[in-house]
Amino acid sequence: MGAYDYLHPGARWTAAEVATQLGIKEDSVADLARSSANFPRPVDRGPNEWRAYDVLAYQITHGRGPRRQPIPRMFPRRPLTAGLPRTSFVEAAVIGEFVALQFEPHDGGGSVAVCYGTDRDHPMPVDQRDADALWLQVQQRLVGVTAVAVVTVSMSPTRSTTDRWAYAPDLAVIEEGRRPTAARWDDLVTRVLELDSLPWWPEALRSADVLGRWQPGSPPLAVIPPGTQAPLVDRLAELADRQPAGSVLRDGVECLRTGLIKAALPDRVCTELLAAATVTIPVYNAYDVDDHLALQPAPTIDARTATALLGARMTADDARDLCAAHDVRGREWDGPLVAVRRHHVADLETTTGLGARWWTRLTEVDLDPTGVEVGYIALARGDGITDLFDGTTRAYRDPLEPASWILATGASVSIGIGDAVPAASGALELSEIARPRHGDGEVLAFLQDSAGVTWPAPTTATQQLNIGYHGGGPLQTAYVFGELAEHGAATRLNGYHYPNDTPGRDLVLGGGTSHLLRGADWLPRT
Repeated sequence: MGAYDYLHPGARWTAAEVATQLGIKEDSVADLARSSANFPRPVDRGPNEWRAYDVLAYQITHGRGPRRQPIPRMFPRRPLTAGLPRTSFVEAAVIGEFVALQFEPHDGGGSVAVCYGTDRDHPMPVDQRDADALWLQVQQRLVGVTAVAVVTVSMSPTRSTTDRWAYAPDLAVIEEGRRPTAARWDDLVTRVLELDSLPWWPEALRSADVLGRWQPGSPPLAVIPPGTQAPLVDRLAELADRQPAGSVLRDGVECLRTGLIKAALPDRVCTELLAAATVTIPVYNAYDVDDHLALQPAPTIDARTATALLGARMTADDARDLCAAHDVRGREWDGPLVAVRRHHVADLETTTGLGARWWTRLTEVDLDPTGVEVGYIALARGDGITDLFDGTTRAYRDPLEPASWILATGASVSIGIGDAVPAASGALELSEIARPRHGDGEVLAFLQDSAGVTWPAPTTATQQLNIGYHGGGPLQTAYVFGELAEHGAATRLNGYHYPNDTPGRDLVLGGGTSHLLRGADWLPRT
């Protein structure tokens, strides 16, 4: 007979198990079934089996033999007794590596200590020795506790009838003389304690300070997960105050902190970015876990913020850490660096006229590990360059666009491509797309604006540009230049949309290795 199998609606006990629980002889079970109107009826499947729940409910109200087994504390007694006062909160106590919240259900079964582990290396009792040790510690500190429910780090679906995706922690229940047994969050909160809500913090948010301050009805508590107050983020915050675009950079730093916080939480618990710098956790029940972790819109690293972060100058180690922290968010840099486009230097010099004009105006930049723009580190990470400062890599920038990062190693040139060319002016005058003639680089794609200035064509993170067939790359090329022709050379691209029917689209989807097209060629046919 499992200690908690009665919690399952289909749990059945034989006459022998019923007799053991009630402390009577096995023969007496059949006698009670025949003679007592209050004794539960056998289940339909056979005369010698009873619902475990019904037997325990009978024991609550009728007792029985002197050798009867104790009713497990997780059995819901309150629904069987009318007029009980609401469950009351007794106190919070720090007990070793746990914080215990003591509740008194007023149902005659004694109080329950809900224990949250604050030591990540030892989050729950895993064997009888640990369970016994915690039981002894609780008994020495709290009075009247008959069960300890440890909130574990594992999760299971709740019994919510409205949200089949709702999850809540599993419990390890400790009672005197019993082995630790598993129970569900619902068993405790909604059936034993009958609470409208009870906080359970994800593992990363549990701390003795916060849990020790909680009481029913208390306002939401601001929690900063351990490890998200990283020295890197604090150093960046100090650096932001010294940058020309200080306020924008501060926004970016808090976005990074937000990303670190989100990374510390289980994905199925938190579906959105959390509020910057702190996570406000209200009192909530098992059925609302996804709705209460993001109480205000979280800042996002938009193009303006990304430009400030990528343009910030710092040590190479800090820049690498910043990029690693950003990668936690699982997305590309918005704005000025959404892709890397690689070309052979000979193609830039000779294959396209627009590309050659852009390449010749670049200026070389010294690479210094004691002070380098984050953009170069981010580009090197995206291009697989492991050592940017070994003397084999040269760095360039466009004097007409400060938010530009270009690296050259040998004959290979890597260009950081954004989702817009913000320094471009006026309309799209010319576009040039060509397949490489040297090496195995990518398609060259450049534009000329109304001022006669040439720029690498922007793109989105979804697809690189290409020509010569009916597929994703050429369709992306047609979309990019179509957007610039319709809305201006500095237009910021937004995701991907199927390109309009234009002469330029037909050309890039067809044959040919290079195309020099006017802006009008990308406008929809009338």
